Order: sequence, then structure tokens, then C-alpha cells
Amino acid sequence: MKKITRKSKIIKKSNIFPSDINVLCALNDGRLAIGGREHLVIYNMKTYNLDIHIQTFHTVNTIVSLSNNRLFYTTYYTESEGPWVDEIVDDYLIELNGKNYKDITNAIIDYSQSYNILYEYSDTFLIAGRSYKHQNNNFNDRIVILQKIDGRYKKIARLEITKLMHFILLNKNLIATLTKYKYTGEKDTSTCNLTFYHTKLLKFIKRDTIERTVKISALDEKFMLIGTKNAVIIYDYIHYKKVKKISCMYPIYKIILYQNIIYIGESEEYDAKKEIYKNRIVEYEFDNQGNFKQIYSYYKPQNLLIDFVKVKDGRIITCSEKNVKIWD
Repeated sequence: MKKITRKSKIIKKSNIFPSDINVLCALNDGRLAIGGREHLVIYNMKTYNLDIHIQTFHTVNTIVSLSNNRLFYTTYYTESEGPWVDEIVDDYLIELNGKNYKDITNAIIDYSQSYNILYEYSDTFLIAGRSYKHQNNNFNDRIVILQKIDGRYKKIARLEITKLMHFILLNKNLIATLTKYKYTGEKDTSTCNLTFYHTKLLKFIKRDTIERTVKISALDEKFMLIGTKNAVIIYDYIHYKKVKKISCMYPIYKIILYQNIIYIGESEEYDAKKEIYKNRIVEYEFDNQGNFKQIYSYYKPQNLLIDFVKVKDGRIITCSEKNVKIWD
């Protein structure tokens, strides 16, 4: 594949811009949300100006764009005492209106229970989850169904899941969950559990054991993508089997879907001897048979790749801890 060189420009920062950038989100209205240490900003992709600034006090860790100009986001920090590490996640729901916003977090009745994973199932249902990265003295991994009743979201179902890493909605009837590795006793042969549940009932359907996995992503009505250490597996979730594999140069970092295009972000840990980071974003076109064709490769889009998204106008946005780039 011929190396592709594309031009990029860095978004101008200000004193209300996150000093350390942690997460990006492409909004439904075409703008870009940028979160990091103590700040969340909404960037206008047409005027190249900041439309909204929110002081967050802690690091923004998750941003999810919802319908009706709503935005869900979380902040994150840790507290420790002895051997225990407590992860403190505060979640917020806001409504955007041009250059203004309104905090509507109190619309979530179950606000005492924080979430760091959230999907919009429909106009009246949200599916939320809580997973933990660190040791915790009161693990409470879970997935809940929130139903909108009289303008507020109320918890109507709950599923306890031990060592939850992530979950995704595959279709209206199916959720796939990924739970943490189980060491098998052999070198580098850890496995994960991929478990399927009925969406509304949160009822167990089937479990599969797969190799060590870092990312899962829905593809279409038949296939999902499973990102292992150095490959992406195309998995047929109708028949619960692996069908193909895409080999990768570096460890999988993130997978995003845009229409019939898949972007696979790969990133290797810092090489102290060479003083470089190795990363790339590879663009693939796919069909409904699970066939993939490589189109472009963005080689080392950032010195250290923290996150990337594709905004509504089709441009790729990448970020390191220190800057955000727009790729034309």
C-alpha cells in the first residue's frame, strides 16, 4: 500500500482549552467536543472558534452525543487509601443550544449511581453501564436500562456483571459484553469472555471465549469487530463465529465506523531508546459479506495518539495530549 500523506492543521488553543486533552466526540450537529483536564469545549468546525466552554474541575473521560442536541459526559479522578483505589466518576447530561447550554443532569433519577458507558436505544430508553479500570474496594460493575417517564429517566432493569470492560449495542435486540481476561497459565495466552444478552430483558443468550481483547465495535446487522492485540477479528454474531481477520502493525487502540468505512487506530507504547511513538490510522472499505479493502493509511498522525474521530463533514480529527489536528 502506497504511503498517503495528508495535510493537517492544529486547532488554536486558549486559556480555556484543556491543558491535557483526553477525549474527542463528533457531535450530531457537526461540531466537535474536546475534553480533558478541567475543561470541556465545543468547537465549531465551520467558524473554527470555540462556541461553548464548561469548567469541569476534573478530567473529562467520556463524551457521548445524543439526539435533540443533548450531550452526556463524565469526569474522572481517583482516591487511594492503603491498597485500595476508588475511581470517582461524575456524570452529566446537558442540552446544547447554539453557543449556550443547559444542565439537565437531574433528568436522570438514578443519578446516585454513576455511569461511564452510555447508549441511546430510542427516544425513551437509554442503556448505561459502569466499568472499573483500577482496583476498588466496592466493585459494582453493571448495566442498567433507563426509561424516560414524565421527562425523567428512571432505572427499570439492572444486570450485575463482574469485571466488565465494555459493552455495545449490536441491534435493537442484542447487547454484547466484554469481561476481563482470565489467565490460562501459559505465556501471553489470556482470554476474555464475549457474552450476548437480550437488550430489553437483559437476559443471557450465549457466551464465547476469545483471545485477549481490547476493543469491540458493532459493524452491521450481521458482523461485529473484535480488536485483539495485533489484529481485528470479523465476528458473525448471528452464528456466533469468527469469519475473518485483519492483521495490524501495532496494538489496536480504537475502532470507529462511518457509513461503509472502518478506521482502525493502532498505537504502540513509547520506545524510550528511540524516543518515538509508533502509531497509525488505517482506513478500510467493507461490504455486507465481511470483505475489507484498505484505502488509506495515516502514518503517525500524532506523536502520541490519544483519540480520533470523524466529524459530520467527513474530516478526520486526531489528538495527542497537547494538541488537536484537523485532517483535510
